[in-house]
Amino acid sequence: MWTAIAALTGLLAIVHRKRMIRAFDGAIVATTQAVLIGLCFATIPDPPPELATGLLTMAL
Repeated sequence: MWTAIAALTGLLAIVHRKRMIRAFDGAIVATTQAVLIGLCFATIPDPPPELATGLLTMAL
């Protein structure tokens, strides 16, 4: 019985680790996109609507 509990606990830890890595990757991507969009809007004072729409669409 204890072996089954230990195996289940180990499996849950592996699944949790995979989920946390996936969430961290998503956070890195979102932060990178936000920084690049911010740099673009800071560099180009009045970006053309096509550029602004393209950047925001790409971010989603």
